[in-house]
Amino acid sequence: MALRYDLTKIKEYEARCYEQPLDHEGKPLTDEKGEPMHRLNPTVEYLIYMTMFIGMGEIGKQNAQEFFSRTLFYERAFGSPRPKNVGDDEALAHAIDHYIGLSTNASRMSEDEFIEHIWDCFKQECPDVHKKDVA
Repeated sequence: MALRYDLTKIKEYEARCYEQPLDHEGKPLTDEKGEPMHRLNPTVEYLIYMTMFIGMGEIGKQNAQEFFSRTLFYERAFGSPRPKNVGDDEALAHAIDHYIGLSTNASRMSEDEFIEHIWDCFKQECPDVHKKDVA
């Protein structure tokens, strides 16, 4: 199933979620009709993919803290693919707050399902860990 997203409930979503790419001379890129091109900014693109990785299909005021916590948990387990402008945890918290209203069709996982998912992913990433004799 393709990951679909909706940004329209984010405050000022057009200005917050998109950027205009530049060419090597710093000029705005245009399409074949001469219209300015736009793309998702790296922060919103990162958060869209995180909805799938952490099993939360939306960022709302009531679940922003849980979204933040699950994202940190995921990153601590597998490393951080954050864009440069979201380099520290405080910047991540600000980004999550900034994009309240983002939603995707990512499957919802309970907290227990999320932890089990992380554990299963870890076992796939490090299959030899379970075969070591540690006693």
